[in-house]
Amino acid sequence: MRKSPLLSLISTLFLLSSLSACGGGPSDSAFLGIYEITSWTETTDSCDNEATSVLEEKTSSETLVLIDACSFSFPGVGSDSWINVTQCSDVSDCDEERCEGNTINISFGHFGMLANGSDSEGWTNEISWGATSLNGEPAACAMTASTPILYQDEAGVLTFEKRTYRSTYEPINGECLESSFKDGEWVENFDEGKLEKIAKDTVKNGDCVTLMVVTFGALSPTE
Repeated sequence: MRKSPLLSLISTLFLLSSLSACGGGPSDSAFLGIYEITSWTETTDSCDNEATSVLEEKTSSETLVLIDACSFSFPGVGSDSWINVTQCSDVSDCDEERCEGNTINISFGHFGMLANGSDSEGWTNEISWGATSLNGEPAACAMTASTPILYQDEAGVLTFEKRTYRSTYEPINGECLESSFKDGEWVENFDEGKLEKIAKDTVKNGDCVTLMVVTFGALSPTE
């Protein structure tokens, strides 16, 4: 993840401008801080399957996580704020990942950014999705969609959860993707909004195929 001045990331500005502004919400969250990753489990094939611990594998080089509030404002674009959840190796590394002033700092990796919600309801983001053709044939299309949430469980443990759903859908105008590269140029096959609707339906009615649950705890005295 890189930090860059706002003016040098115009393309990212338009991405963020689509997020719902949360006012002072993220900066007021009690979840903000540096934590130790205390558990990490994942399921395969189904969210209902028995979860397996992958803590050692996932934290081999980065054992901590930074939960930070970020914001920006730009004339003609507006303002937005969100929570970054970023894995890091030590306190110094976490501090380097903090948002600084009016800069674009987006967290990717396993956790990412959360633009909507509250501490009581949990922090979430828009559905992330990807469409593809199965076996290279446009006659069979697949959608994968994921939903993240950061919340405090009934025992008061700070928890990050991500569910991934999968479904198949019929080709649209004979194609799985909204655009494709044909005869040396990109061709628009249909409006991307149709795939966004399929992604939302996948979360609602598709098969939940993987469940990732990560818990965060207070730093040990040695950190």
